Amino acid sequence: MRLDWRDAGVRATAGLLVFVAAGFVVIGLAWSGTAARGYAVYQLPWLVSGGLVGLSLVGVGVGLLDVHLWRRQAAVRRAALGEVVRDTSELTEEIAARLIARREARTTASRAPAAGRAPRKSARPESAPRKATPRKQTPRKAAARKATPSR
Repeated sequence: MRLDWRDAGVRATAGLLVFVAAGFVVIGLAWSGTAARGYAVYQLPWLVSGGLVGLSLVGVGVGLLDVHLWRRQAAVRRAALGEVVRDTSELTEEIAARLIARREARTTASRAPAAGRAPRKSARPESAPRKATPRKQTPRKAAARKATPSR
């Protein structure tokens, strides 16, 4: 497996790993400085300056590395989800186009006269207006109309 150093994410990961390694180096220097001193009074400055700084470098480096890797993983998931959405929309468009083509084929087939048959004639001529039929009222509406006073 070969790393692509042109990728900013790979360079950031490497930089954060160097940051964590530097923290361990500082902790090692603090330990060696503390081990060389015989009295606790002389060991305390090494412990405070080196040990705490080293632990801070390691903690911050690991925390930033965790955030960085989490964000890269989220970007990969978003890209995969984008592909799924794109594929789904293409499939939906294809299905819609097929349904429209099928509907158009049915309507043209139903409009075309069958072989050997005369075209169907409607019961009423096209120029005759349609008659309006009164709607039936529900019992509640009829009772409400009777109950309202007329002027």
